[in-house]
Amino acid sequence: MIIAGEVDVSNSEALASALAAARKARGEIVIDTGDLRFIDLAGLRALLAPASFVTHDAVRLRNVPPYLGRLLRMLDY
Repeated sequence: MIIAGEVDVSNSEALASALAAARKARGEIVIDTGDLRFIDLAGLRALLAPASFVTHDAVRLRNVPPYLGRLLRMLDY
């Protein structure tokens, strides 16, 4: 799955729905974030929500932009 542009409160529900559908189809979700220019807290929650530490489902991010990498490190993700 590729995410591009901006993810914020206006479209985070659509992202959450798409990721939930992908999670049902596969256990692990691989998301390319290389073209993601902006993400707010609502978008970040939608992006990371499919990760379940109980069932060991995984969200793997590829091509993480530097700003998102810093944010994920701050969150200890």
